[in-house]
Amino acid sequence: MCCPLSPENGRSGRNAQSSSSTGRGGQEEPWGGRAAARKAAGSGRRGRPGRAKATGRKRILKYTAYGSAGILVLGAGSAFAYVSYLNGNIRTSHFAGDHKLPPPKADASGHTPLNILLIGTDTRSSAEDCALGGSCDESGPGNADVEIILHVSADRSNASMLSIPRDTDTDIPACTGSNGTRYAPVHYIINSSFGRGGAGCTEAAVEQLTGISITDTMTVDFSGVVKMAGAVGGVPVCLAQNIDDNYVYRDKTGLHDQGSHLILAAGKHIVLNSMQSLEWLRTRHAFAPDGSDIGRADAQHMYLNSLIRTLRSNGTVTDPGKMLSLAQSAIKSIIFSDNLNSVTKLLGLADQLKGVKTDRIESVTMPYIADPKNPTAWLVPEPVKAQHLFSMIANDIPLDGSTASPAASASASATPSPAPSKSATPPPAKGSFTVTVVNASGGSFDNRASGMVTALKGLGFTGSKVGNSPATAAKTSTLTYPAALKAQATEVATALHLTAGALKQSADATGVTLDIGLDWPSGDDFRTTLPKQGSVPTDSHAKNADDNSGCMNVMPNYQWKGSTPPSQPKL
Repeated sequence: MCCPLSPENGRSGRNAQSSSSTGRGGQEEPWGGRAAARKAAGSGRRGRPGRAKATGRKRILKYTAYGSAGILVLGAGSAFAYVSYLNGNIRTSHFAGDHKLPPPKADASGHTPLNILLIGTDTRSSAEDCALGGSCDESGPGNADVEIILHVSADRSNASMLSIPRDTDTDIPACTGSNGTRYAPVHYIINSSFGRGGAGCTEAAVEQLTGISITDTMTVDFSGVVKMAGAVGGVPVCLAQNIDDNYVYRDKTGLHDQGSHLILAAGKHIVLNSMQSLEWLRTRHAFAPDGSDIGRADAQHMYLNSLIRTLRSNGTVTDPGKMLSLAQSAIKSIIFSDNLNSVTKLLGLADQLKGVKTDRIESVTMPYIADPKNPTAWLVPEPVKAQHLFSMIANDIPLDGSTASPAASASASATPSPAPSKSATPPPAKGSFTVTVVNASGGSFDNRASGMVTALKGLGFTGSKVGNSPATAAKTSTLTYPAALKAQATEVATALHLTAGALKQSADATGVTLDIGLDWPSGDDFRTTLPKQGSVPTDSHAKNADDNSGCMNVMPNYQWKGSTPPSQPKL
């Protein structure tokens, strides 16, 4: 593996706009240094195949199509062997954090939401990856440069995509790497979590940041993006200006090529080939509003929304043969979490997703502000708006304003889980343990703790008592407990209709403690505090998947002039 947290990889610099300005990694190289940078980095664009190669490729595709059709008529034994072969090639990763959030709560029908974390890494673990993008002159585990939570509602009527900017400064929990290495908690940017335990640690960091319980993960690197894009075909995108993403920078070790090398003219491009798809998804410095990961997230949302429309329009999602072909490509390109360890599960997931209409799919980016500790490079969640958006997804509240299905604020997010089977361990007696209630509102709510104690006793938790209030106010309410009292804490959370993100297991806890924050001013039903359907905060860069209007704006220093695009440097 290669490419650890270099000055560019670890800290992208949200205001890195000019190719002649000074950046954190040293002075950046002007345009004339691109060829030298790419030679030093060992990267480059593959040459275009000639006519003979293209003809050969068509022949291979034709034979592959014949072979795929043959598989369908071979018989049960051969089909089983083929599926078994695919199952044997699925790669999986494990949760690496110390504490997993409880799964999302089921709705009245017993169905649960899906929260799939899509991770794009800059890992360059092979010559193929190195040739496809960026500098490859260092070694390391790589970073989670793309983190998107794909949420699908419990009733499968709506979905959303939430991007977490890679430069978000946050608490990364303790994690265990695949080789058994233990990593202590650290406060750093979230993309570095991948190097501390792979996808499983990034999953733990995203859960801790957002309070959203992740159900599955999918991780893809550069070469995987190319393979998947080739399997899907082209998708439409649009540029407001010409683009040449040629970003390079210099530090004491030399020149580093970090540009995507996307060269496209302004206007609509109906088809992006595999390499262009990778370049589009990687481009960061060239996209407005500030040459940061925010612009890249917008471009990724445009691509993904367009991809969804393309798959729907060409019938892929309703064609079992095409879906199996996509599943095969995905198996070669993606590392899945343990829950998605078979072709049957992958096809079942696709089957659940195909019913969501494009006009019920929203893409958003976490609202943010500049990080006070590093305002030109890092960011932090905007305290109120980001938490509001996290709460909507964690509680299965549709981001769109459609009335096609009931708002989930009073159903899917709050309905207790299905009753346990008779063989399950019975829940603890409510009066057999103490619940300490703390008014953590900073004095904003009078008699809040005592009122909640009365309510808890009425619900059967007769051992409830008032605890000492902290000196500072807490923005959110939490229910903290030690591992030994998890069942008891779950019983309290169910009675009060708390969200999964409110439960916090802690090694320092000696009992079950309910801290009532500023987000819960009254009552004993947490559902009443939840956001309303469609109340997406401003500054979320919201975009509906059915909306194909708008084009990406390009930063001035990455716009080429004239009618002839610049040529790629020859190595």
